[in-house]
Amino acid sequence: NKINFDTLDFDPSSIEYANFHHPTPDCYLGGTVTAIVRALRSTGASGDAIMGLQARAFASGDTIDQAFGTAATATLTVTSADKFYDIAIGAFTPAGSPVGGQTMFYQMYRDATAGGDNFGSDLRVVEVALEFNCGRFGSDA
Repeated sequence: NKINFDTLDFDPSSIEYANFHHPTPDCYLGGTVTAIVRALRSTGASGDAIMGLQARAFASGDTIDQAFGTAATATLTVTSADKFYDIAIGAFTPAGSPVGGQTMFYQMYRDATAGGDNFGSDLRVVEVALEFNCGRFGSDA
């Protein structure tokens, strides 16, 4: 019953970053994005880990070297049992002028040097699920 995962391991003693990108859904109306970061602990350690996520939208012709938007962070309490964890990252606003169909670049990090991050082991990120504002279909009339 061994389950194999590809993971991004975030260190307990320094801030480490990972970047990824993909197009936004065509229905995306701009505005905030939320996320669920799915992670595993790497050892029997327990404590709190602080994860952050921020983004930048790019349209055709945009300059590449631009700042990400303000990050949203969340604290995950990791117990000593083997578990699969969901970390709910609250709403964050991507920099740029995001609309549906644009490429969005994301920067994820563990804020290991923050005072509240005391989880003494790597946090292993397995996936990130993103939720976009696609508005309502139809009419309220």
